[in-house]
Amino acid sequence: MSTKTDSKPADKVADYARPNSVRSAPLKRDLPELPNWTATLPWRAVGLVALTTGLIFWLIGGMVLLAIWLLANGLDLTSTYVGVTNPLPDAGTAGRWTARTSWAAGLWTVYLSYCPELFILGGLRWLIVGRF
Repeated sequence: MSTKTDSKPADKVADYARPNSVRSAPLKRDLPELPNWTATLPWRAVGLVALTTGLIFWLIGGMVLLAIWLLANGLDLTSTYVGVTNPLPDAGTAGRWTARTSWAAGLWTVYLSYCPELFILGGLRWLIVGRF
């Protein structure tokens, strides 16, 4: 003879999941009732508005990050270019030539701005993986 109190814990959970179960009645009573106007909402349109709003915020955030990245890189390149095109008085022939030649100054600026980071990443990879 089995009673409901002898049932397994999984049966109790299953009883709560049944919509017309006696045990699910307190759960139904405690849920707030939705107002009538929610039944008439076009839920697909509401979902579309939510997705569109999320996409707009995501794109704006991406544009802000891109603008910050471009500003930081632009400032880095500009300051390096100013340093390359204004050599010290005791600079060698190659340094003065690089300062006078705009394409060489531009290439040297890009090299000085980005290659040290690439060398650091390559060295770390060599230490961790054992190859470049």
